Amino acid sequence: MALIGTVMFLRAGRLSMRAVWPFAILGFPFSMLGGAVQLPGQIYFPVVGIVLILSALQMARSALRKSAALVEVTASPPFLAALLTGAVIGFVSGTTGTGGGVFLAPIILAMRWGTAHQTGQPLLSTP
Repeated sequence: MALIGTVMFLRAGRLSMRAVWPFAILGFPFSMLGGAVQLPGQIYFPVVGIVLILSALQMARSALRKSAALVEVTASPPFLAALLTGAVIGFVSGTTGTGGGVFLAPIILAMRWGTAHQTGQPLLSTP
């Protein structure tokens, strides 16, 4: 599903491949590795709950920040940081069965790799 959305936004010119590919290089293979991990229910459900709560808290923190409109944004995430972020998000997404955007959006906002507007429609859209 995410691949379809990414392709549609790329074709429409609302998403830059330059912004996507560093996250995707390790994100896709690590999501498959994470998907191969079978956690027992007593571990799986608390892990998913904690991960989603932390993600929601980070998004709320970013939304409530008074200077959100004045956030200084770098042109693009550093390559190595994007690779590692993609790998971690891919693995966690694959393991928990949740979409990577749930994790990527708060990270982009926290690291100031994009504005709230860019992150919301779609991640790292081009102006």
